[in-house]
Amino acid sequence: KARFKPEDTLLFLCRGGGRSRRAAEAARTAGFLKVFNIEDGFEGGADEQGHRTVSGWKNSGLPYTYQVDPALAYKPAAGDKREGIE
Repeated sequence: KARFKPEDTLLFLCRGGGRSRRAAEAARTAGFLKVFNIEDGFEGGADEQGHRTVSGWKNSGLPYTYQVDPALAYKPAAGDKREGIE
């Protein structure tokens, strides 16, 4: 709540979709109005060999890159105890 307004749009994404779903639910419970979970996460589910090739953002042909634009990256607030977490 210190970082975002209740009317801000929040998108949650994790590897497979489970953690981001729980985070989105917590944000909704906290009073945020426009909360979205990216279903199946970034990598999606595992195939028969255990590789994450089923569904997900990456496997659906949606755009992504491993190049991070520092201007678009999340920066913890000064004094944030999570600072430095990658």
